[in-house]
Amino acid sequence: MVIRVRKQDSAYLYQILESYEGLTNFSTLEAEKESPYRGIALHYAPDLFPELERLLLCLEAEIGLTRL
Repeated sequence: MVIRVRKQDSAYLYQILESYEGLTNFSTLEAEKESPYRGIALHYAPDLFPELERLLLCLEAEIGLTRL
């Protein structure tokens, strides 16, 4: 799954994802230098998707995270 977040929210997102240890691995995708957004690839086990889904719904409301 790929998500997009504003650059100024990316550090916060990384901290949240790291705090849910074992839920998902993530990596930042390359983007144009001028882009105000960061693309982030999420890698997760299928059985953990319901928990990840709940977290993403909260983050969508809080920081405007977008799924691509």
